[in-house]
Amino acid sequence: MDLDDYNFISYDFRIPDNLLGKGLGKHFVDESFDIFKNKIKGATASWNESPIYPGGSANGYKQFWKTFEETKDKVNAVTETDFYKLMKKKGISKLDNEGITINPETNSVFIIIYK
Repeated sequence: MDLDDYNFISYDFRIPDNLLGKGLGKHFVDESFDIFKNKIKGATASWNESPIYPGGSANGYKQFWKTFEETKDKVNAVTETDFYKLMKKKGISKLDNEGITINPETNSVFIIIYK
């Protein structure tokens, strides 16, 4: 995790649950808010497909695509992820279509969420 010059924190977990245990991503989010407290104005996250994950993709990636395939709404798809729900509890919940990028070349989804 890094806090940039704009006080946005970046998460790029790439933590396979089967190797390190479930809930480690939540632990890192909680820890970052303990460390940086009210300085955090927003967050970025990246989810992708990779053979290191059980089932071949990050949990956020799976959750995003499940809803996106049903609704074709990127914002709605992000709001259905565990990451969004956790960030919302931390007071960071605004997002829009411009802050959600789907990159088919890298099989990834990148999001920007803010206060």
